[in-house]
Amino acid sequence: MNKEFERRLQAAEDAADAFCKAFVETGDLDFLENDKEIQELYLKALDVAEVGSLEEKEFYFAFSDYYLYKSLLVIHGEHFQKALRGRKTITPREFDQLTRSWGGILDLGIEQNDRFKSAYQDQKEYYLEEFKEELRKVGVTVRSGGCYVATTVYGSYDCPQVWTLRALPGR
Repeated sequence: MNKEFERRLQAAEDAADAFCKAFVETGDLDFLENDKEIQELYLKALDVAEVGSLEEKEFYFAFSDYYLYKSLLVIHGEHFQKALRGRKTITPREFDQLTRSWGGILDLGIEQNDRFKSAYQDQKEYYLEEFKEELRKVGVTVRSGGCYVATTVYGSYDCPQVWTLRALPGR
């Protein structure tokens, strides 16, 4: 494996771990939004990864892992509960918004690399289930009514293909 890639990815992972730990200690949501430096460190690792390589695959998995963990911190934080104002369900659109960052990273991997397409799709499916389980742990469910499968496949509750499916009779 490319040693420079490994070094850069490890630097990004170490910084991400420290960043998330600091958020847990402070609980400050504004702090959680200031992760530009973390993003730049991950992208520096991608700069030295060969296109279509295992390093590129590892980058997409590691970068989406960071955003998944960051999303889980939001779910378990008091600010998430406050935002819900006592609601116990979220809409498919809200679920899509919560999963947009790490889901989008894996979608980018899917678009750019046919060799690992199924691995990215499997990882995304796994993350979606993991994320729903974490929501359940805090007593929140995703309201049915939207087409979860179509939303997952197309990556958005608000895309034309999903609108068409929602408009079909019998839905």
